[in-house]
Amino acid sequence: MDLLTQVIEHPRFSLRESEYLRWYPKTLLPLKDEPAWVNRPISGAYIHVPFCDKICRFCPFNKALTDSDLVDRFVHAVQREILMLSERVVGGPLDFIYFGGGTPSVLDSKQISGILEQLDECWGTTPDVEITLETHPTHALKPYMQSIASVGVNRISTGIQSFQEHLLSALGATHKARDSRNALDSARSVFDNVAIDLLYRYHPQTMREWLDDLTIAVEEYDIPHLSCYALVLIGPSQTQPSVETEVEFAVEALNFGSTRQREHYASCASGGFDLSQPKYQCKYERQHWTAPQKDFVGLGPGAFGFAGGHSTVNRLSTKRYCDLIESGRLPLASALPVDLIELKHRYFALGVKTLEVSLTQYRAIFGTEPLKDFLEPIATLQTEGLATVSNESLKLTPLGGLFVDSCSTLFFSDAERYVPHPEEPEIRMIEAELSV
Repeated sequence: MDLLTQVIEHPRFSLRESEYLRWYPKTLLPLKDEPAWVNRPISGAYIHVPFCDKICRFCPFNKALTDSDLVDRFVHAVQREILMLSERVVGGPLDFIYFGGGTPSVLDSKQISGILEQLDECWGTTPDVEITLETHPTHALKPYMQSIASVGVNRISTGIQSFQEHLLSALGATHKARDSRNALDSARSVFDNVAIDLLYRYHPQTMREWLDDLTIAVEEYDIPHLSCYALVLIGPSQTQPSVETEVEFAVEALNFGSTRQREHYASCASGGFDLSQPKYQCKYERQHWTAPQKDFVGLGPGAFGFAGGHSTVNRLSTKRYCDLIESGRLPLASALPVDLIELKHRYFALGVKTLEVSLTQYRAIFGTEPLKDFLEPIATLQTEGLATVSNESLKLTPLGGLFVDSCSTLFFSDAERYVPHPEEPEIRMIEAELSV
């Protein structure tokens, strides 16, 4: 039986898209008092830059239209947030720094340099620190690429989505096909480490067009890292191709990558695949998902982090974020202390997103036997053909790699099982509980 048929006929197929997990635990806890920080060293930083020149309707992340005055204020606030957190959260040197958004490329090289200098001053960086900047294709011109490379950025990620004009129009993208190509011409002339996003599962995209986009990325531009995402539509009035069609596109992408040295190494969700040449795997994704997960600070409006023994999320409003920092307060909306039980669940729930979980390191860290602690979920994965297990590790099978969400949910604790994944509505509800 081929892989496509195995997926469609699997008993979990109807649940395949039921959960999109980026953070665990999922519970939000309104920050009423300063958290009791725990001595857990961090090794990375995520900076959320919420500004966009135009709003893409397919993007689910915290964002707002660019305001140049507010951008300057935001940059200074991030620098001060770094300083404030460094007085509370130990660690370093940092091995990864990731500017996400929004559109981080609204920042100029001087603004980026100021943030990087503050991070280095407070926590230091490793000699091979990976510094990623997400860029919009219209921003990725050669002079800009050269300027950000000169201040330390060494990895570019850009939301190409497609190389075809009519498909970009169908998506409502804010760039043109020529911008996609110009961006990669510029990026490849400056950076070795380039990643792109490509979208699938939307009308009127055909399989031939999907394979054409993958082929252009790899064979014309030799892009070493591809992130392939199934489009998530917002709103009940919108329609998209069937779940069976989505799997067909996903399997084709995985087959395409495996024959061109772009291996599937991580998944943000069952409909999201990171395909990469080995030395170009994203450190940010590897280190905050791979078990044992590395701690990192989340900086900027709406940013999530896991630092000082807490799962944290910042306020969403950029103005409110700046106001709080300028008044000498951390901009946290939630800071959930994570106990030993949830750390064990987190180890597996996030760990399976990178397709292999070390059982040896689990024993060393927690001093208990993972095959007993998680007997039922591990047995389920084996019985259903989603994973193989040895004394050293749990590995998802190729079939399991297409059911990452389902694999993660099996490891949720009873307390977290029915908690909604925190997105903007849940964060706003928590913010409403805060008096100021």
